[in-house]
Parts: sequence; structure tokens; C-alpha cells
Amino acid sequence: MSKPPPDPTRVPELIAMYPLSFGQEQMWLVDQLLGPAALSAPALSLRVTGPLDVPALRQSFATITERHAVLRSTFHFGGETCRQEVDASTEPDFALVELSTDPGIVRERCVDEVRRGFDLTRDRPVRVRVYRLSEQEHVVLVVRHHIVWDAESGVIFARELESLYRRAVAGDGPELPVLSTQYGEIARSQRDELSGERLASLLGKARDAVGEPPPVPLSSRPGPAAGGLQSMPLPDEVAERVLDVARSCRLTPYIVLAALFRSWWAGAVGVPAVLLGTPVSARTKSAHQDLIGYFVNLVVSRVDVEGATTVRELLAYERAAVLGTLATRELPYELLARSYGRSADDPLLQVSFTYQQVDLPALDLPGLQTSLFDLEAPGLPALPLMVAVGRTETGMLMEWAHRDERDAELVRQLAAGFVDGLGAALSDLDRRLDELSWSPVELTGGLSPDRGGTTVTWLADDAGAPPVTLLEKELAAAWSELIGVEVEGVETSFFGLGGHSLLVAKLAVRLSELFGVPVRIADLMERPTIAAQAVLIEGLLEAQIASLEVDEVDRLVQELAAREIR
Repeated sequence: MSKPPPDPTRVPELIAMYPLSFGQEQMWLVDQLLGPAALSAPALSLRVTGPLDVPALRQSFATITERHAVLRSTFHFGGETCRQEVDASTEPDFALVELSTDPGIVRERCVDEVRRGFDLTRDRPVRVRVYRLSEQEHVVLVVRHHIVWDAESGVIFARELESLYRRAVAGDGPELPVLSTQYGEIARSQRDELSGERLASLLGKARDAVGEPPPVPLSSRPGPAAGGLQSMPLPDEVAERVLDVARSCRLTPYIVLAALFRSWWAGAVGVPAVLLGTPVSARTKSAHQDLIGYFVNLVVSRVDVEGATTVRELLAYERAAVLGTLATRELPYELLARSYGRSADDPLLQVSFTYQQVDLPALDLPGLQTSLFDLEAPGLPALPLMVAVGRTETGMLMEWAHRDERDAELVRQLAAGFVDGLGAALSDLDRRLDELSWSPVELTGGLSPDRGGTTVTWLADDAGAPPVTLLEKELAAAWSELIGVEVEGVETSFFGLGGHSLLVAKLAVRLSELFGVPVRIADLMERPTIAAQAVLIEGLLEAQIASLEVDEVDRLVQELAAREIR
């Protein structure tokens, strides 16, 4: 039997409220910008052969849900800050679904479940679906949102589920060590610790290392986004050469690959320097090691590729840049980006590069055979382009995750161009960089270089006419209250006056309350001027009025007239 849908009228009993960690705040803002299906972490999908004890599996997942409070959290913006509210109910989001043995139908249902995403205001951020094909065949799908999940969380979840399931099928109760803290408490401590002089010091060091942001390699493109993932194996001889160079130069494989990726990107798209983001683990204390949660920070490093002459020098530059990030790795990326006036829709970083040492193993459940169930349902990356190189049983695999499925062929060409030139670049470390055969790439549409300087569309010289209409004046007043500066013209951008993603969230709440219509954060980010937001609000009000009865319309007109007189 499948689980009945949740009762929308049920008011959860809350046992705790916590602030979001800075990493969670970034994930929440991107979720608001890109939509509910954007930031699902890669789903765990397993084919299970044998007599799966579904009640025991459900009991095990329920224990994990009770054990890790963050898995019982929903996320709400209260007008000033976003908070995570922990529900007292330990009832897991778990369902058993009867299906046929047609693998196409199973895959379709799994993909649909992943792409459904999460409404963070009401959905548990992790759910399990068990698809029964027969008494001896099941597919287990675990879908999770990145706001509570990182790679280490997957390892913790698998370890605890295996242990609890073994005890459940044996008729024993759960036996796991008591957690010394909860993720929400760590988020609160992070907020308290990263403030004042310490925060100012970290920001100063990070900004010194980043300097003036170089030309933007990628630019956003409006329109629907479905995301895509291009996978490409590295030839065995190239993978071996990466490891050989790393060993001989006493470097990590990441430094070798990141240095050449930077050089390739700069040459391919015509920019002198590249900012790269690298996701790093923020599990710096022993209390973090057994917690499910989002312990990731995106550290920013800069290399001016034009300063290096040879491949060997480039590797030295990359090593220095990576070591430089150690001093500021605790600084949340969101705060660094905000200090540059950047927001979730105009990120400081457009590209991240990651080297992953190992793949996560499948679950080891007693009396059962488990194998990964092939499921291609990539979510949207947090940045326009995120590149990862992973070690597999057969070699190295590169994965290029991009936001717009319309760029699939272009990203495939980018990946092929990098792989094709990598072997030659590694063949002679004393070879000059200007002799490398990086092929130029014509970027079109959403992926485009700006060789003339950083594109900052929100710093227009012409602020436009001053606010005139009642709607424009009320918008300008709401802006001024939040940002603390006077709005001179209707073409002034919210971000140009010092606004950022979190202030956009506050603005959305203010405007929703002011005009009595739901205003989405994503809509405001796409319309950063008074003039554009006035058109948006007018449209929302017109749609609301069209649905009202005549007497309600009369009352609304009278209220607006009274407001005009005041």
C-alpha cells in the first residue's frame, strides 16, 4: 500500500526553531530562485533482489528521522530571517508503491519523484519510495534536498540504515550512539561565531585574495531551466598521467586538474583570469562527524593565468591559490559574494571544479543483493556550471552539470575540448602555455564570454525618471526602508543600491503584505528595477481582482483611494 497524502490542515507541533547555517541560506536562496526541483541531491536508487522486509526498512528510516532533527525540519522566512522549524512528529515520509516489472515504468516513476522536488515550507527534506516489482524484486529510491544533505551525509545515512535494518530484521531494537548535538545547534553557533571582528578579518583576507572579479565567463539566460549532465571518461593514459604528475610534483590530483582546467578555460573563452569555486567540507569538529546536514562551503580561489609561462609554473600558481584559501575556508561563500554586491541570480562564481576520491557504495543489507539502479534525473546545479572529476573502478570520469538543457551540446563540446587537450598539456611540464593546443570555443546563448570587462547590468548610469505613480512610490519606500538609501529613479536596480539575495527575500515578504498578493523572490530577482516590479505587482493585482466578487472589488477600490489621499 502506498502512504496516503499528508493532511494539509495538520498543524505540526514544533519542538525547536533554529537559524539556517550560511551554507543552508545559500541553498534556500537558490531554491527560491530556481524552483522546488532544483537542489535535490543526487538520489540514491537501488535495485534490491531478495525478500526485502519493507516494515523493517520503514522502521529503520523512522529511527533515522527521529535521530536527526534536521530531517524533520521545514523552512520558513519570517520577514527578517529564514528559520528551520523542527516537527515533533517522527513519522517518516515513506511509501510502498506497487508497480509492474517493466523497467521503463519504474525508471519513469523514479524520475518523476526526483523531479517533483520539495516544497521546503511543508515537505520533509528526505523521503523514501519503495517500488515493489514482485515479492523478490524492489527498487528503493531515497530523494533528499541539498539543504540538509552533503556527501558525508550519504555515508552516515547508509551506515545507520544498514545497522538499523540488520537489528530490525533480527527483532532487536535500535542501538546507535546518542548524538551529542543537532545540526540546528551547530547552525546557531556558526551565526554567533562568524560576526564582528572575526568576520571582518576573514572578509578582508578573502577579498585581498580574490581582488577585482575578472571578466565573467558565463552569463545567465532567462527562460525555463531543466538542467543537464554531460559525462565523459578520461582516457586511461591521461588519468594515469594526472596521478603521475601529482606524485612527482607532490601535489594533489585536484591541483593538477584544476590548474589545467583554469588554463584551458581562460584560453578557450578568452579571459585572463578565472575564479574557481571548490566545495569543501566544513565538518571541522568531532561533533560534526556523525550528523546528517549540509556541511559544505564553496571556497573561492583566483589564478591570473597570464602570469604563468609554463605548465610547471601554472601548477605552482594553483598550489599557492589553494593554500591561500585555507586561511579563509570558514568564510561562507554567501557573505563573500554579498560583499561584492552579488546575489543568487548574479553569482560571484559561475564555475566550480571538484575532484572526488571515491564513489559511495550501494547499501549492504542482510540476505539481499543490492545494485545501483540506473537513474538519470539530474537536478540543477547551484552555479551555472559545475565540473567534477571522480575516481571509479575503471578510471576517471568527468561530469559537467549545467543549468540549461538547451546548452547540452555546447557543454558536451566544452568537455570534449578539455579532455582532448589534457594529455598534451601533461606530457611536458616545462612546455610553454602559449604552445598548448587548447581549442577556442564559440560560446552562444547562455554561455558567453565578456572580454571587455565584468558585466554588471544593475549598475546602469541612467536611473530613469523619479517614482510618480502610487505603486512606484510605495515600492520606492519599501526599498528605502530595507536598504537605507533614497531611490532616485524607477530604472535604479535594487542590487545597484546595495541589495542582495536575502534582502530580496525580505522585500518579497514586505510587498506581499503591502499589496495582499503573493510575490515570489524569483520574480523580483528577474525584475530588479522599480519600473519592472511595478508592472509585476500590477499584473498580480489585476489577476486577483479578476477573481473577486463585485462588492470585494468596490472595497478594494475604496482602500486604494484612501491610501492615495494619505
